[in-house]
Amino acid sequence: MLRFCLLLLTLTTPSLSTGISKWCSYKNKYLAEYSSGMYRYNSLLTAKTECRAREDCFGITMERGAGFTLRKGWGLRTSPSGEVTYVPCRGYFYCNTFALKSAHGKFLTAQSDGGLNWSGLDDKSSYRRVTFKQYGKNSGFLRSGAGKYLSAAADGALSWDSRQKGSRERFSVVQYEDKVALMSFHGQYLSADMSGAVRADSETTGTEEWFEVYPRECIVDVRQCDCAKEIWDSEYYLKEVSFGKGEITKSYTVLVGKPLEVSSSSHRQNYGYIILDETLSEFGRFNHTAGARVEPGIFSLVDGFPMTIVNGEVSDELTSDFYTFTTGETFRRVKEMRAKIKCVAPPQTSVECQPVLYRYEIAVPYTQTWQHRSLHCSCTSEGVFRAELADSLGFVTTEI
Repeated sequence: MLRFCLLLLTLTTPSLSTGISKWCSYKNKYLAEYSSGMYRYNSLLTAKTECRAREDCFGITMERGAGFTLRKGWGLRTSPSGEVTYVPCRGYFYCNTFALKSAHGKFLTAQSDGGLNWSGLDDKSSYRRVTFKQYGKNSGFLRSGAGKYLSAAADGALSWDSRQKGSRERFSVVQYEDKVALMSFHGQYLSADMSGAVRADSETTGTEEWFEVYPRECIVDVRQCDCAKEIWDSEYYLKEVSFGKGEITKSYTVLVGKPLEVSSSSHRQNYGYIILDETLSEFGRFNHTAGARVEPGIFSLVDGFPMTIVNGEVSDELTSDFYTFTTGETFRRVKEMRAKIKCVAPPQTSVECQPVLYRYEIAVPYTQTWQHRSLHCSCTSEGVFRAELADSLGFVTTEI
């Protein structure tokens, strides 16, 4: 069921950009009052672009046969003519109840007597939980766990004891990267000092006017990954590796074990067995070709090793083990191989069976996805995984 009052928040950056990343549509709903200036457009995309740039545009209502109109009303109303309305889907916030943490590591706390301060080292207490009630495009009301609204006086004094929502209780929300600032109706910012005191008397935003939001997933960090820079382990982790179709670039044999001579002096064949138990090494390396460059020495945990040969072709199936690769270095894997080889001498013939190891060099294209540890973005790195494989044991027969 659609709610008349939308619990969603569109934040602004210091440059007054709205930062809307997703829009939600509501059938048979409209918003009241046209935005100032030109408000009617034939294209929804153009209307969204214009709405983002305006302070008095909260959403877009599509009028039947009349295009898309910018509206400054913030409450959804039932449309008798089947209109459709588009509004930002909560803007930067993913939840409407959260806690605010100051630069001094303390949380904004509402007192039972209507006072407030910065105290506590976690966001677990209900006294530190704030519910934001949307009002218009970039403002709203801060309600405490006790159901009271935060109120700001013209001199910067604050109290958390109001039962009504008026101009003194309305705050604008500004975002910079992963932090927010709160500006009162009087144009002054909420601040925090070392003593724990809370006031709204700052004319500008500095360290003490920017607050972190908890849980952290409640807010989308507006910073983007700079994938032109090198990927560092302190900032990114390997989220996924996908491999393409590999190819064999070289195949050869290596002598292993001791040869076995078998002779037959009769009209019957003779045979003997060679028992092989070899400890072998395989090597692999990621070679970057495109996308973000990865810091040498990053450890990457990969589910599966892309180096299996089946019937003379590189198999798409990966081994089920986990392997750790070090970026920029050659990977070595030890492999145990056992075989029982039957060496057969035809009648009245002598042969020598020389055990051999069939090895291959392969090239497998890959794409790595590197997820930022704190931002909601990722970078990709492409390249070719080159490896030298120990495939199977066999033998070469020579008549002597």
